[in-house]
Order: sequence, then C-alpha cells, then structure tokens
Amino acid sequence: MPAGVATAEQRARLEHRLVGFVPVTEPFSVGDYMRLAHREVDEALAVGQCPIVVGGTGLYLRAAIAELSLIKVPPEDEGSELWSPETRHPTRLFGLDMDRARLYERIDARAEAIVAAGAELEG
Repeated sequence: MPAGVATAEQRARLEHRLVGFVPVTEPFSVGDYMRLAHREVDEALAVGQCPIVVGGTGLYLRAAIAELSLIKVPPEDEGSELWSPETRHPTRLFGLDMDRARLYERIDARAEAIVAAGAELEG
C-alpha cells in the first residue's frame, strides 16, 4: 500500500469515502471531485455526522469545502479561495508538518506507485 493511503483494515474501523474509487487510467478532474465531495459532505451533515475532509493537495481540499469557479483568476485578483465567503460549511482546518526531505520521499514513492498502477507519464 502506498504511503499515505488508508489500508483496508483502517477503512474497516473508520468510514472512508472517495478513497481509491477512480482507476488511475480514467480521466478525472478537480471539478468531478468537487461535485462528488460536496454530495458526500452534504449527505454526512444531513444525518448528523461531522465529516473530516482530508486532502492530498490544497486545490482538492478547497474543492471539497468551497464552490470553486474553476476559471483562471488574473494575477492581480488572486486571493485565497480557501477563506472566501464561498466556503460551504463551517469548517475546521488542521495542518500537518513534516520534515521536507521525508515529505519529498513520500511524494516520490506515491508517484512511483501511481505509475506502477497504470497511470501514464505526462510528456
């Protein structure tokens, strides 16, 4: 199992959603993820659950908790959409800190695992 991916045992102990559901050979965009994540968050809230959103990148984290316009913003208008009025629900954000060298090792290992699973290299 690649570093940072919940094992089957971990997923059995605690509900996970939107994990490992798209084959690496299939096209998938942040817009696709945003729609799915919003649905999952809304469904969890509707039954009184408190969803925990864990993202791999800032873009996907923002997509899960905000309505992104998904259009290019001119540089002079750039701002943090993460903290904008479009944030969909009251949200608690947690950050993790890791030694940069170890982080790069984990990123490299994850990228190699994704390619080994069938993703094509960009060229």
